[in-house]
Amino acid sequence: MKFYSIRPSNKLWKKSLSFFSSVNRDIFYTQEFAELAQNTIYKDYSVKCLIANDNDNYILCPIIERNFIFKKKKYTDITSPYNLGGPICNKANEKLKKFFNEQLIKYCKEKEVLNFFLRFHPILKNTDIINKINVSSTGKYAIVNLKKITQPLIKNFEYRHQKSIKKAIKNKVEIIISNNEEYLNNFFEIYFDEMKFKKASKFYFFEKEFFYKLKKYLKNNYQFFYAKYEEKIISCELVINNETFCHSYLGATNHDYKNICSNHLLKSKIIEFFHLKGLQYFFLGGSQSNDDGIFKYKSGFANEEILNNKIGKIILNNDDYLELKETFKKKYPKEDFKKLQFYENYLLK
Repeated sequence: MKFYSIRPSNKLWKKSLSFFSSVNRDIFYTQEFAELAQNTIYKDYSVKCLIANDNDNYILCPIIERNFIFKKKKYTDITSPYNLGGPICNKANEKLKKFFNEQLIKYCKEKEVLNFFLRFHPILKNTDIINKINVSSTGKYAIVNLKKITQPLIKNFEYRHQKSIKKAIKNKVEIIISNNEEYLNNFFEIYFDEMKFKKASKFYFFEKEFFYKLKKYLKNNYQFFYAKYEEKIISCELVINNETFCHSYLGATNHDYKNICSNHLLKSKIIEFFHLKGLQYFFLGGSQSNDDGIFKYKSGFANEEILNNKIGKIILNNDDYLELKETFKKKYPKEDFKKLQFYENYLLK
């Protein structure tokens, strides 16, 4: 049995993933997505893949390794790529699982990792590969089973969404499906305005090069959708996919046009597009609470059981972690430090 820690440029990443079927992996596990992430979203950190194998049995786990300095001391933490991750295995192999866990802890000790944070995959249900991890739910996850979509399309959604879709059609909203770069400025304007309105974390203000490099790294595994009203783009969404799964990755609507319901029509056309392409699941996304208005909107399109949105946590250096946390509590007494990596907005670029 062997254990590897490799970078996105290493051909072993793609070779290892070739032992997995498309229904046992997702776009976030691919070498291509890792290269895109390394060169755009995480260019200040190290995108890696932890791999354990025993002949043709594989465990594969993409990670983001981040270094930061606090009180002149160097720390390292590990997190999943945005937005889903965790380890996956192509076959049930308890010996390999044990080996992977032993090597993972050894690796973290060698790297002096402070903590490890994972966002698990709701369909792959990969929470049981890492042994010493605290798994918890952070709300719910809405998913569309594209194989269950029937005609007429509108009847697949909740009645309130049917009304909104009809309203958008009545308002003559036009849906544009295009990866032509001429529309990207519209995407930037709407998306960044939405992030400012929501007072989103700086992480979600993706640099423009991410969008321009999609065609280089993901090629046929991404699609932009736009809603046009009275010659103006008012809604937009970026979906990324593999052969089985597609994800609502980034999107927004111009607040001045919320009452037009363009985003409802846009979402229905996305579902129809990937249904016709023969994919299995469309991930609408999760939320912190079932009562959240955004989640109610997402779940109105879902035709599958609402799943738990699960995360995993390991604190590997408890003494340093607690010292760091206490220091932050004193310095920022009004802040909420429930997050495992509570220091992200202060210490990470």
